[in-house]
Amino acid sequence: MNLSAYEIVLIAGGFTIIGALIGTWATYLLSIKLVQRTHENAVVLMQIQEFNKASAVFRATFVDEMFHIQRNVEPFFTRFGERREDIEIANEKAKIIFEAYLPQKELAY
Repeated sequence: MNLSAYEIVLIAGGFTIIGALIGTWATYLLSIKLVQRTHENAVVLMQIQEFNKASAVFRATFVDEMFHIQRNVEPFFTRFGERREDIEIANEKAKIIFEAYLPQKELAY
């Protein structure tokens, strides 16, 4: 079977078009997967950043107490002769903010 030059060009052009369509379809599917994974990674990164912010707030509210405990100074509430409600409230607020980022199994009630 002898093919003329015109038929060879038509066959080559057809395969070129089919290859381009398959390549476009594969690129589309792979780009969808890439966007999904990028979104998942961005969500995880945001969760980590929010956890770090909450833990920083949590640590910051206990700086005075930790400083005095490390220096073997009397506890914070005995230095003032009474329990300081403002300190307890600040600590409780920090605990509530931080608890939102902890898994259920790590919460102790």
